[in-house]
Amino acid sequence: MAGDVTAQVREYFGRAAAGWGRWADAVERDDAARYIEASAVEAGDCVLEIGAGAGEQTLVLAEHVGPQGVVVATDLCPEMVDVAARRVTEAGFDNVEFVAGSVDVIELEEASFDACISGFTWEFLADPIGAAVRVKRLLTQRGRFAASTWAPLPGVPMRTIASTVILSELGLPPPAEPAGVDLADPREFERALSQAGFEDVTVTESPVVMRWATPDAYARWMREIAPHFDDLINAHDPNRTEQIWDAVAHAAADHLVDDGTVRMVNEAFLGAGARPG
Repeated sequence: MAGDVTAQVREYFGRAAAGWGRWADAVERDDAARYIEASAVEAGDCVLEIGAGAGEQTLVLAEHVGPQGVVVATDLCPEMVDVAARRVTEAGFDNVEFVAGSVDVIELEEASFDACISGFTWEFLADPIGAAVRVKRLLTQRGRFAASTWAPLPGVPMRTIASTVILSELGLPPPAEPAGVDLADPREFERALSQAGFEDVTVTESPVVMRWATPDAYARWMREIAPHFDDLINAHDPNRTEQIWDAVAHAAADHLVDDGTVRMVNEAFLGAGARPG
């Protein structure tokens, strides 16, 4: 089962990587710096990043630890690693090492990292508690771990607007709730970190504000970073593909703000804890 989940996540984000790369600098978000505070990262630290994605947090970490520090950025998907590595190189940083693979199997030296951060990755793991145990062993004494998860879907318009419109247009039911550890519940998130052996565990609300230039930009972004939506449309009503995506853009217009951009506030949680010292 764990292998199936890993393969599905790898395939999903592998297909989406090109879209994430094209839109990496076109979508504003405000959460990257929070991991630094939550994990107490300092200049000169050695930091592990799990789930680097398109490199938003990687770039912030690379700047913060400075030339005397090191960031080891990992992602399950080689295609996403390529996107993040390109952005880091273009930004001129040479203090980042990239590794493709699952945190469960990547060979890393125990007690070698001052901090570990993971942005919106833990809910995709087959065994989040087991992975947190592995992270704890990789940290130095009192090293800190900070990870974020999305709140339940109704509070995350960035994710739900497109899916709600598309499923409604196709006459399909809403998706089933995910199985396994429900990290969208802050109590379960806190319990998972504590069960993994972290101390001083906290889980706090940490909303993520995201902004797109126009409603159409939101729809095009979602279409490119979530290609499974086109698969779904093509399987049920391929002749209405463009019409359905126009409906997604129309729904996104409900989030227009005074400057003409689309602004969405997405509920999320930031969990943190320290390895016992």
